[in-house]
Amino acid sequence: DMNLINQLGGYHQAKNWLDKNEIHVKHGYLEKYRAELFQHRREHGIFEVGDSFLNYGDDQVYKVATVNVGNLRGHSGDDIVWTYVGRFGLRHATDEEIKAGHRL
Repeated sequence: DMNLINQLGGYHQAKNWLDKNEIHVKHGYLEKYRAELFQHRREHGIFEVGDSFLNYGDDQVYKVATVNVGNLRGHSGDDIVWTYVGRFGLRHATDEEIKAGHRL
């Protein structure tokens, strides 16, 4: 059972396909595919709108608001942070950190 990313030749191809076809995906597969893409982003440091992340030197969990050519804008309530993708210490928040709302 090859995963969606392997079947379609890469993360971006799989993401584009899912974005265009999600209303046609059989029930039960949509969440599986979304989880696969999310896990791939966590493993490879890819950030998309809605992903939760931690910024270097800050214990606050932020959500990605926008991604724009190498930088992203995150928010937590009224707090806004600009940061660069790939910057030292920038990483996805774990499920536990998302629940807690801060770095663990």
